[in-house]
Amino acid sequence: MRVRRIAVILLAAVMILTMGLAGCADPEDPDDINDENDVNDEPVDDPGEPQEGGVVTRGIWSSPAGVFHPQLYTDAYDAMTIDIVFDGLLSYDPFEEEYVPNLAEDFEMSDDNLTMKFTLREDVYWHDGEPFTMDDVVHSFEFVADPEYTGVRFPNIQQIEGVEAYRDGEADEISGINVINDRELEITLQDVYAPALGDVGAFVISPAHIWEDVDVAGAAERRDLLENPVGTGPFMMDEFARDEYVRLVRYEDYHRGSPYLDGITLEVTGQDTAQARLATGDLDFMDVSEMSDDQVAFFEDQGIVVEEVMTDGYQHMIMNNRVEPFDDVNIRQAVAYTLDRAGFVEYILEGYGEVAHAPLAPFAWAYPDMDALNTYGDGPDDTRDEAIENAIAKFEEAGWSYDDGTMYDENGDPVELTLKYPTGNVPREESALIWQDNFSEVGIDLELRSMDFDTLASNYVDERDFKLALMGWSLIPDPNPYGIWHSDQDFPGGFNQPGFVNERNDELIEEGIRYIDEEERKPIYQEWGELMNEKVPGLPLYHMIEGRAYRPEFQGHSFHPFTDYHDVHEWYLDE
Repeated sequence: MRVRRIAVILLAAVMILTMGLAGCADPEDPDDINDENDVNDEPVDDPGEPQEGGVVTRGIWSSPAGVFHPQLYTDAYDAMTIDIVFDGLLSYDPFEEEYVPNLAEDFEMSDDNLTMKFTLREDVYWHDGEPFTMDDVVHSFEFVADPEYTGVRFPNIQQIEGVEAYRDGEADEISGINVINDRELEITLQDVYAPALGDVGAFVISPAHIWEDVDVAGAAERRDLLENPVGTGPFMMDEFARDEYVRLVRYEDYHRGSPYLDGITLEVTGQDTAQARLATGDLDFMDVSEMSDDQVAFFEDQGIVVEEVMTDGYQHMIMNNRVEPFDDVNIRQAVAYTLDRAGFVEYILEGYGEVAHAPLAPFAWAYPDMDALNTYGDGPDDTRDEAIENAIAKFEEAGWSYDDGTMYDENGDPVELTLKYPTGNVPREESALIWQDNFSEVGIDLELRSMDFDTLASNYVDERDFKLALMGWSLIPDPNPYGIWHSDQDFPGGFNQPGFVNERNDELIEEGIRYIDEEERKPIYQEWGELMNEKVPGLPLYHMIEGRAYRPEFQGHSFHPFTDYHDVHEWYLDE
């Protein structure tokens, strides 16, 4: 039954998508790669020494919102620009799995793990020629701690001593930030905080000379500054044309060495035309979110290289826990049984992915043991018929009733639900049709409403005007879920989108950051993952194996689940 139903829905999906569904979505974007799917991983012939010049054009599926400020952005497409325009005191090396100096030339952590000392580089200048100074560092932290700050980055610095007193207007300075001299500062935490090097040390720095006189409350409205960012990174803004492109050019005075490339362009394009444009050399590089054997074969025939990359996050169905019926855990568990995630991965993703059973990166050291998780009908030994039976039983446990192919709520009315989802990510669009069919198997009419990503995020999810929605999360190297799942992140625009408020959830999240040793943290996060699997505040759907497709002339890159831009100043074209 699973094979036949999935095949029929896939045919419908293909017909709809080829009739013109277009738009864009967020890219959520190596040991766990599916070996059964052999992608072109043959090494390219050694091109010799890196060459200077040329522009790499990357195809992207949605226009950035244009909030190019490291403390204000929330859009993943904005991040694609911010990541190569701005720097932090530290950077994360995903291949060595450690934080390394960037704007700081040196750093050290005290023996009690409470104080970090940084020594700033002397050879760093902003893109407008102004020197990078200690004022920029202090300003960046104070900007986010300001009582009028409207962004979502406060949890990153919340553990700094005195930052809450500053935010609450009880202090004029952040007591935990001690400027020793023009080049040295110490940042003291109020307690041991495991992700400190990432959240505080790698905190991205913005220019004080541009932003310090801007009213913090109105900073998000300063389009003149937001769309013309000034950073310290290897590339600087040349032109942003909304819905068309972001054009970045080489910053010759970059402190880690002048980039080889003249520039990088992020060009908004449709996935339906991007393949051909890559083959003709119109594009140099693109994500392949819809991996398949046919896709890989097409690229190989055109001489295009494809690398597999297991995504660092997951796609999920958000259920609004604040409102009926999703304030009932039985309903949420019933939805988990209803959706045929295993069938989707096998027949739509063609095995280029895996079912997500917890809201963590699939390769994370903190991921729970599978024996401790409920697979909700999507395990290797589960059957679809059993999943449907369990789904109906859970719905009935919540007070609904199933009769003659129709599900009725506690008032005796047929159940009708609406799923809102963003266009642009083809597998996610296809999944909406699959989930609609799955709901019909338990007698529920699921209406689908598609819209562009920015509209869904800003007008509905951020405003909590939804019951069911499809979104995705990209994660960071540390498994700390505070910024997404702690109850104090449940506010309009906050990242706790389902509105999950649970005392044990908060306790585990707070406990997990109090230890430095990975082995001490592991059981805490495993229990947290098991709790999320049980309570299903939002249903993780699948982790995708994506592709990075590029012309063989494009060299010097090192793609990783956590970043596409590692050592981006070393990219070059061998032409």
